[in-house]
Amino acid sequence: MHFVQRLNGEKDTFSRGEVVHEQELETILEAINSTLARVFGQSCMLKPGNPEAYSLTGQPLGNSTIH
Repeated sequence: MHFVQRLNGEKDTFSRGEVVHEQELETILEAINSTLARVFGQSCMLKPGNPEAYSLTGQPLGNSTIH
């Protein structure tokens, strides 16, 4: 868990980490989505993404798709 303080003084928290197997990601998503559904309803859901990463010079860094 990480804590970030914005310029306006507001504080946010976020989590990050790595998974070794796709099953680990699915387990984490199930746990998070269970809580989101309970708090915000079934329409709120976290899904895996497909980010586009670029170097500082603007060159693509490759595809990091999770399937």
